Amino acid sequence: MYKSNQFIPAYLSHVIWCTVKMLTKDIGHSAFPAVAIAATAMVWFNALVFLRSTFLRFSIFVSGLVTIIQDLIPFLIVSLVLLFGFGEMYNVDSLASGTCSM
Repeated sequence: MYKSNQFIPAYLSHVIWCTVKMLTKDIGHSAFPAVAIAATAMVWFNALVFLRSTFLRFSIFVSGLVTIIQDLIPFLIVSLVLLFGFGEMYNVDSLASGTCSM
């Protein structure tokens, strides 16, 4: 699951780029928030992987959590498809009735 050789260069480049942007106060770029969120997620994921390899009880907990999340992925996909479908139907209905506020 965790490929350290592939993950560490991306992790380091994101964190270094975000750190440089914050230190130079050049955060006006439109991609900065998305990259900063990705870098933060990578930091927390890396911390979880480290703790998973350090403590046995935490390792069992994280392994169980990963299994639960993997089992929920099909449910989440179907839920998102239904949500977007109902949102699209609402949008089409509001456009057809002339009450669209966009």
